[in-house]
Amino acid sequence: MSPRAVVLRLSILKAKNSPASHVSSRSRPPFRLNSKWLSERAALFLRIRPASKRINLREHLRERSRQVYIYKNAKDSSRAGILEDIDAVLSRDPAARTRIEVMLAYPGLHALWLYRIAHRLWHRGAKLLARLISNLGRSLTGIEIHPAAKLGRRIFIDHGMGVVIGETAVIGDDVTLYHGVTLGGTSLERKKRHPTVGDRVTIGAGAKILGDIHIGSDSRIGANAVVVKNVPPNSVVVGIPGQAVHRHIPHTASDEPDLHHEKIPDVLGQRVHELTARVAALEETIAKMKTACGDKELYEKNR
Repeated sequence: MSPRAVVLRLSILKAKNSPASHVSSRSRPPFRLNSKWLSERAALFLRIRPASKRINLREHLRERSRQVYIYKNAKDSSRAGILEDIDAVLSRDPAARTRIEVMLAYPGLHALWLYRIAHRLWHRGAKLLARLISNLGRSLTGIEIHPAAKLGRRIFIDHGMGVVIGETAVIGDDVTLYHGVTLGGTSLERKKRHPTVGDRVTIGAGAKILGDIHIGSDSRIGANAVVVKNVPPNSVVVGIPGQAVHRHIPHTASDEPDLHHEKIPDVLGQRVHELTARVAALEETIAKMKTACGDKELYEKNR
């Protein structure tokens, strides 16, 4: 019999054998807590437990207070995180007008909130439930975020359809992702196999970032770029495979909008222009050599 059952049975027997139990409910005096009786029952409860399961009442109360404090802080931080996510959308999407509109009509925000719930469950051991919530988010929004991925604050997923974020991916703060972005892995081993994205990075529509690589902070990934190598900070990446162009000047959020595709350097065009110039220089050199050889042959004939 458990200790709780023993205490409950003793209290029932005491109530049955007491004279007050034979008195009618109308004449019965009002119930008052008997501190002595409660302390005796508590002592009995603590004494009869096995030594390995005995409770230190002071430590128990301290632990409960700590749990309440953690819960309150987590609740406050969750509320602050929700407001941050909403404000991030308002600051980066000119189509967003009110907080109510953002809360109700932005699937990227819904996917983020479901991810944050699943992420907490994942780290508390409820991995199956976390995956189910993740699948629910994918069904509702078209955005797949693995519960084990690590996402920072104030992330904005615009439109969102087709976004995939893998299990070991890490995303910093103030990152913007457009639809069709993939942060994928290139290994079948259980290790870090997805990219790490720094702070204040913008990833254009359809971009693919594959493997355990690092995207430096304040970088811009152009639409449909395929990135398979590390990207230094303050860079623009375009093309297949992605070519990084250093900007040399550190970017700040107020310097320019997130991504002007019409201003992205045409890396492939620059390379073609350089090759064309080199071919022209080589042709000119060959022509001079032919001229020199022809003059030499003519000189030999005339001797």
